[in-house]
Amino acid sequence: MALSRDGGTTFTKLGEVVQPNVSRASSIASSKNLDVGGGTPIIADQNGQYIPNLAAADPANVYLYIFFSDRDPTASTVAPCAQNSCIALARARLSDVVTAAFAGNPAQFPALFHKYYQGAFTEPATSGDPDAANPSGHYTPIVADAGNFTTVVYDSSIHQYLMAYTTGNDAIVMRRGDNLLTWSDPIASGAISQPGESILYTTLVGEGSDPYTGNGNPWLFYVHAPKWPDWPDAVVVNRQVHVTYQ
Repeated sequence: MALSRDGGTTFTKLGEVVQPNVSRASSIASSKNLDVGGGTPIIADQNGQYIPNLAAADPANVYLYIFFSDRDPTASTVAPCAQNSCIALARARLSDVVTAAFAGNPAQFPALFHKYYQGAFTEPATSGDPDAANPSGHYTPIVADAGNFTTVVYDSSIHQYLMAYTTGNDAIVMRRGDNLLTWSDPIASGAISQPGESILYTTLVGEGSDPYTGNGNPWLFYVHAPKWPDWPDAVVVNRQVHVTYQ
């Protein structure tokens, strides 16, 4: 995490906030890539529900949630997450994050966030080792799917969250949820697939002034390439999502 005090011109590094359960050495030894993704941050209440009036909310019940990909072969018994990276969720109280950020104390950040595990946010989100030489806390997949590059927005037209992520590096899956902890089955009309090619770096963006809130027509951005890695032939694709009740 990093903080900007000049509107994004410069940033000050604050420290690591999430880390996969497996150590760096274990990940390398497995010969499997483990990209935690973009680390989508979302503000919600203690139950993962949308806060319509953040200025009036009790700071004690406002949390910063972060979606990322994790792998935990010792604790994730839900297939296919025992051997693959799946979607994890961590959170910290927003007031604690803000206080630590403006205090300029990066030593606090590795201990601020906790992972969702077996119904509660109890497991440390980092190991405290900057080189990831030690495993961090366990996690329970929010979605039992081998997904990467998770992105989430709240859509005010249906009063639900929308999630998008990639699977197999060649397809996009979308889901909806009443809160950040409970998600629907994949939305058939939201599926995008390019077998034999590459789709990565999904990002949902609201169509109005708030990039984290849509109103029926948010945008979905992603990178498409004939193969990977092949940046010269890669393109950024944008599609407008049309959200309706059924």
